[in-house]
Amino acid sequence: MALSRFIAVVVLVILIAACSRNTASTSGNSGYTYNEPKSTDPNAYDAKPKEPVAPPVAQDTTWELVESPPVPTDGPQPAVPGDEFAKHEPWMTPTPGTYLAVKIKKTPCYGTCPSYTAAIYSDGRAFFHGERFVEQIGYYQGKITIAQVAGLIKLGYQNNFFNLAKEYPLDGNYIVDLPTTVLHLNSSKDNKTIVDRGNSPTELDVLEEATHNLLQSIQWLPIKQ
Repeated sequence: MALSRFIAVVVLVILIAACSRNTASTSGNSGYTYNEPKSTDPNAYDAKPKEPVAPPVAQDTTWELVESPPVPTDGPQPAVPGDEFAKHEPWMTPTPGTYLAVKIKKTPCYGTCPSYTAAIYSDGRAFFHGERFVEQIGYYQGKITIAQVAGLIKLGYQNNFFNLAKEYPLDGNYIVDLPTTVLHLNSSKDNKTIVDRGNSPTELDVLEEATHNLLQSIQWLPIKQ
């Protein structure tokens, strides 16, 4: 009798443990699950993902960093249909045949929050405009690998970026003196822009930090204005 009770207890413990492993923790945004924290280390991106990503460009993707020609800084600029944020800024000079894969903007706050706008194109060419409390003030260009571009897009899929809400907080109530982060990702299959004014889910926080870290790893050269 004692042995049978012992066996029954062991079986019960095993079943409870199995159920616990299969239960995913929920995120701050209803409608999907978030299973594990993702790395924000830019070096972790350097691998091709299975998800749809930026295709290789037709021309040779190796290029030397040189001063860009003068570009206009005023006048209306064409926007991507349906998304005013996902557009070429006048100081960006992307390689012909490429498209905007990542764009991020951080607005000022009443303190020392970094304020900048940056973009990365499908061939890895990157542009940065530093405004306040960043090392690079002004206009810069740099480059990452296509694998790093693909890796950041993969991180977006892993963190359900394309299923998140378009704006946070969900109730629209935010603190005005906190900075806003606007993040756009384009996989060539899916594209989305999210405006984060606070109280955002962990998935979005991870992607914002990952993008920021990746930008910090780039060797930036000034753009001649």
